[in-house]
Amino acid sequence: MSWGLGWKRPSEIFHLTLTYGTEGPPENFNRTSSSSSSSIVSQDQELGFRIDLDWSAGDDEEQVALRLQSQLMVALPMPQDTVVVELRTEESEEADEANVGVDMRVVRRREPLRAVTMTKAAGSGQQSDGTGVLTRLLRSNFTSSMPAVSDGVAACGVHWQCVTVVNLGGCGLSVLPVELTRLPLLEKLYLDNNKLSLLPSELGELKTLKVLRVDYNMLVSVPVELRQCVGLVELSLEHNKLIRPLLDFRAMAELRVLRLFGNPLEFLPEILPLHKLHHLSLANIRIVADDNLRSVNVQIEMENSSYFGASRHKLSAFFSLIFRFSSCHHPLLASALAKIMQDEGNRVVVGKDENAVRQLISMISSDNHHVVEQACSALSSLAADVSVAMQLMKSDIMQPIETVLKSVPQGEVISVLQVVVKLAFASDAVAQKMLTKDVLKSLKVLCAHKTPEVQRLALLAVGNLAFCLENRRLLVTSESLCELLMRLIAAPDPRVHKAAARALAILGENGNLRRAIRGRQVPKQGLRILSMDGGGMKGLATVQILKAIEKGTGKQIHELFDLICGTSTGGMLAVALGIKLMSLDQCEEIYKNLGKLVFAEPAPKDNEAATWREKLDQLYKSSSQSFRVVVHGSKVSSLPPSSLSCMYLIEKFSGSENNGKQKIEQRDRSGITPGVWLHTK
Repeated sequence: MSWGLGWKRPSEIFHLTLTYGTEGPPENFNRTSSSSSSSIVSQDQELGFRIDLDWSAGDDEEQVALRLQSQLMVALPMPQDTVVVELRTEESEEADEANVGVDMRVVRRREPLRAVTMTKAAGSGQQSDGTGVLTRLLRSNFTSSMPAVSDGVAACGVHWQCVTVVNLGGCGLSVLPVELTRLPLLEKLYLDNNKLSLLPSELGELKTLKVLRVDYNMLVSVPVELRQCVGLVELSLEHNKLIRPLLDFRAMAELRVLRLFGNPLEFLPEILPLHKLHHLSLANIRIVADDNLRSVNVQIEMENSSYFGASRHKLSAFFSLIFRFSSCHHPLLASALAKIMQDEGNRVVVGKDENAVRQLISMISSDNHHVVEQACSALSSLAADVSVAMQLMKSDIMQPIETVLKSVPQGEVISVLQVVVKLAFASDAVAQKMLTKDVLKSLKVLCAHKTPEVQRLALLAVGNLAFCLENRRLLVTSESLCELLMRLIAAPDPRVHKAAARALAILGENGNLRRAIRGRQVPKQGLRILSMDGGGMKGLATVQILKAIEKGTGKQIHELFDLICGTSTGGMLAVALGIKLMSLDQCEEIYKNLGKLVFAEPAPKDNEAATWREKLDQLYKSSSQSFRVVVHGSKVSSLPPSSLSCMYLIEKFSGSENNGKQKIEQRDRSGITPGVWLHTK
């Protein structure tokens, strides 16, 4: 007894579309056919004349070629009379003149074949890729009544020599037919969703090629000869296996789109020669910008199955590529970095990478104004973090800054001044390192600049530097600076006027400031001082007294006093009222809750001396008020008077005209009188 198998291998059906006269949309290749040996002829006034041909993998190549040839003989329109006009220059007897000759002739010509699209029907098998039939067709001369092209083209029939678009997406190709590289006018080649691991070196012979897409293949390298395609506008190699592609872009001045998304690259090819690049995909990042690079869109995609998913941070792979060499100096990448640095998490990652910080700093010295502008924007964002600001100082950011501050170009000076303003506001330690004689000299010159925006930023920088006590002592001794600030207060531009007044106020020149702005003399009523004792839970009595004061005056406590002082829990109450602007009901609740925790504990030992201090930390660190306050405090305990006490300095102020920030410092001092002082005015 014999048994037969009851299954049949799925047939592989291919579809070929030939478009004449105009370029059809090559991306639309999802058509399927139920016939394996049919030819379909259609004509559209907009798309031009089109012929469709289907065949299966089992069909004989010669038979398919004969079917197509027969179809062309029947379906192609008859040649039409066409007028050909040629212009030529003719030399004239006079040296300054030239004649133009015109030749006109009538020729009979058919519409040329412009686009070729081949696809595999959905559900087909994977045994064949259809290249045998395609190669046979490309070598066939179905008709010679086509427009002539330059001689010397072999291995490609005359019928195909006017083709400008070829789409072979989704055919399962493992080898690209070399005959395609013999198409002399080919401009767009689409090879997406195939199995190509290599591209032929003959690809460099396509001198007119403008678009090359080889996405979703298995490429492990790119032929060096690709650099000969100097007219490329778009090169897309997404989702391949490229690790170290040898891409030479020095001659590709027209390239605008470069897609390398989804490749496990170990280094980024040199892209600085690509001056027209406005679309770049790399690692797991897509960057798209307008022509002026003013609007930049950055998309971050995560792929669980790719090597990006194992990265410590979503941008780790991207940063490792662009910061390894000088690729970040490209204008498009500089714009993307400026936008990426707006995210706090991204700033933390870059701040920990010393090489990334140094590369960003080096961008300040770029010859490209746009790169300098975007680098300064990114550095300004980084300088908002104190730890990163210190890293910037360690990386010698002031050297290129000082060079630019002495230069003439206004655009670069404005960008760098923005970095100086942010950096000086980061912390006293950073501000003290920044202020040198050369920096002060440059800032004085820029304060007298003819451009109001340069003046404003220079004045803001002076003010922020003066927040540091050591700097303030140095700046107030400069008579020329004080005289300059006095003059600038009378400047007609309100931005300069406000910035100069701010700088004088920070320097403590209140008398000069009042005279300059013709301010009213402060009434000599003295300071209104509120002093509150401690005593643990007895502070609840103080709260009740303050409630009576508020009830009688109709105002809150912080509105009634210029200076609020407190000892022990009285200091805690001062912080709550002056910094947090809490209501007295909230203060009473704090006493009830924290009192049980703090005063129920035994006397603090050496390793527990920070208990009350931590409570105070938690209290003022969450403050969001915008005025400047100073708090000094110390831990009161049974320790000997010679023991080391602690002083807290909280400074809250507006670092610029539009935003505020809190700066907290903790210093160890000995012999400090216990207490808390709060200045609210």
